[in-house]
Amino acid sequence: MKRSKRIFCFILAKIIFFQIILCFNPLEVYGDTPTLEISSESALAIDLDSGQILYEKYSDLQLDSKLLSELMTVLLAIEKNPSGSFITASTNAAELSSSSVTLNSGVIYKSDDLISAAILTLSDAACTALYESVSADKTAFVELMNDKASSLGMSNTLFSDPCGKGSDISYTTARDIASFMVHAFNVEAFNENFRSNIRFIDTSINSKGFIKNTNDILWRYEYADGGVLKIPESGKISSITYSSNEGMNLLVISLNSSPESDVYIGDITKIFEYCFSTYEKQTLVYKGQNMHSITVSDENLSLIAANDVTYIAPKGSDNIANAEMQLIKNLSAPIEQGSYMGIIKYTLLDGTVINVTLLAKNSIYSSNSTLNDAISVLLANKDIVNLIIILLFIELLLIIFHIKNKTNIYIKKKKYKDSKKKITGRN
Repeated sequence: MKRSKRIFCFILAKIIFFQIILCFNPLEVYGDTPTLEISSESALAIDLDSGQILYEKYSDLQLDSKLLSELMTVLLAIEKNPSGSFITASTNAAELSSSSVTLNSGVIYKSDDLISAAILTLSDAACTALYESVSADKTAFVELMNDKASSLGMSNTLFSDPCGKGSDISYTTARDIASFMVHAFNVEAFNENFRSNIRFIDTSINSKGFIKNTNDILWRYEYADGGVLKIPESGKISSITYSSNEGMNLLVISLNSSPESDVYIGDITKIFEYCFSTYEKQTLVYKGQNMHSITVSDENLSLIAANDVTYIAPKGSDNIANAEMQLIKNLSAPIEQGSYMGIIKYTLLDGTVINVTLLAKNSIYSSNSTLNDAISVLLANKDIVNLIIILLFIELLLIIFHIKNKTNIYIKKKKYKDSKKKITGRN
C-alpha cells in the first residue's frame, strides 16, 4: 500500500514538473509564433505602422537595459536641446572617449553631432555629455528616465544609470523596447540618425569627419535600413534593426544574441525573412470610403472613413475577427459635413484593435425634408451656387443703377418744369 502511494506521488510529481516546463515553452506562451533557430535569448518583431507584433521569443524576459538606457538618454536630450544648440563636454564625458568618439573637457560641441555619435555608436562619452546637458544630477536624470518609461507604458523596465553602467538592478524587455521605439520613431532627430549608416560630424569628435553605424547587419543585409548595436559586459550582442520592405516598416529587437557576427546577423535575417514571407500589408479602409448609412431626423446620413487605414495580416487572410460600430449617442440635426460621428472598432485575430474614425459625408440641417434636400443640393453644387450669387449681385447693381438713372431723369425734368413756370410767371 505504501509502495502504491509512493508510485502515485512520484507520477503526480512528474506531471506537475512537466506542466511547469510547458509553462515556459515558447510554443505555449506564443502559440502563433514559429520556433526559429536563433541564438537570441529574447526577440521581437513589430510593425511600426500598426503596432502589431509579428514574431516574439520570450519578449517579456527581463534582461540588461544598457542598450535602452543610452537610447532613452538620447531621446530625453533631444527633447531638451533643440537642433542647432551647443553642449560643453565635462571631464566625466571626456574620460569616456573612445577611438570612434573623442571629447575634450571644456570644449563646446554641436548637440546634433553628439546625438549622432550616441545613436550610431552608443558612445558612453556622447551619452554622458547629453545627459549632463539635461541635468548635472545623475540621480535626478535617472528619475526622468524612469518617469518617461512609465509614461510610455514600459512596466518591465527600470533604469539606474544614463548609460546603463555599473549596476545589476536595471533591466528591460524586448516588448518594452518595442514600446519605446514606436514612440521614438516619431521624433525626427532620433528617426533620422537611427536610419543612418553614416553621419558626418565635426572632426573634433572624429578625425575622419564621419562615424559609421556599429550594427554590422546594415552592411550585410540588403533590406536593413537602420539600427543600433550594443555589446554589454556579458559579451552577448543586443541590437535593434529596422527594415522597410514589402510595404511594411518592421523593427526587429534581438537581446543577448551570440557574440559571433555571422550568428547574430543570421538571427535577425531569419526573423525578417519569416515576417516578409508570412505577412503582407493590407488596406482595411480607404479615406472617403462609404462605411455605413443611418437615418437622422428622417434623413439619410452617409458615414465615411476619415483616413486610409492599413494593417498586417497573414498572406491570403484578412485576419479580421470582429467589427463593432460605436456612434455618438443621440445624433440629431443639425449635422455638418465632415463632423465626427464615431468609430468602427476592428479586432484582429491576433488581438490587435484598430479604430477607424467615421465622418459625416453629407450635412443635415433640419428635420424638414424639403428644406434639407434643397440645402443638400445647393451644397453639392457650390460652383453653380457661387455663379448664381455673382449674377444676382450684378443684377442688383444694374437695378440700382437703373433706379438711380430714373431718379436723376425725374429730378432734371422736375427742375426744368419748375424753371419754366418761373419764366412764364414773370412774363
